[in-house]
Amino acid sequence: MGGQPPYGLRVDADSGRLAPDPETSQYARLIADEALAGRPLVRIARLLNEYEIPAPRGGLWQVGSLSQLLRAPAFAGLLPETEAVWDEGRGCRKYTGLVRPYRDPETGRPVAVGEGIVTVDEQRRIIAELASRTRSRSDGRKRPVRGPAHLLTGLLHCGVGDGEARMSMNGTSYVCQGVRLGHTCPGARAMAAPVERAVGAALLARNERRTLLFAAVERIWVTRAPGRGHRFDPEKRLRIVWADDERRME
Repeated sequence: MGGQPPYGLRVDADSGRLAPDPETSQYARLIADEALAGRPLVRIARLLNEYEIPAPRGGLWQVGSLSQLLRAPAFAGLLPETEAVWDEGRGCRKYTGLVRPYRDPETGRPVAVGEGIVTVDEQRRIIAELASRTRSRSDGRKRPVRGPAHLLTGLLHCGVGDGEARMSMNGTSYVCQGVRLGHTCPGARAMAAPVERAVGAALLARNERRTLLFAAVERIWVTRAPGRGHRFDPEKRLRIVWADDERRME
């Protein structure tokens, strides 16, 4: 390894290879499972701290330490290598903060050094999920990608013109993006509160219609198939038909 094993792992004294640490491997696997489920790192850190599970160096868990752990090649049982670049000023190589799996010069494949907390495929999925939450800025630095702050952002489309422009919140109204970008299209504007109330009411009404429909179908089913031991599951039986033609279902 040439360094300290990641949290949840240890170096076996007999074989010199990575192996799960009996005291911390269950917590490391919990971190991995939460990350695979798409949980934000801040929530994982909060969970660990809430149950007073100490970080590798003691103290509280932080988002940075979790990100570093999940990306570490050794966390997947692979030999790590710190990337180095050539420093023209000093005339020598210098190491960066990027750690990647070491690849065998002959085969080009990563080198396994024992059992990891996650598989290579699981780590690949975790890294892809973490990468999807950031976006590179013009200066090369990354910033988090956040979801819309308002209920209907990206769901409302302007009805003026071709009807393709999305609407987003501006003040207390949803406004056509074309207007916000200075286009000549007059665009549409709608007060946020009444629009959100109308969409919420329509959604609740649709769900109420579905509930009534399923109750009616269940009554028919029980009447036509009494005592046959069939378990009625209207959601399972009707979901595809409903999505295909809601009006016919009504």
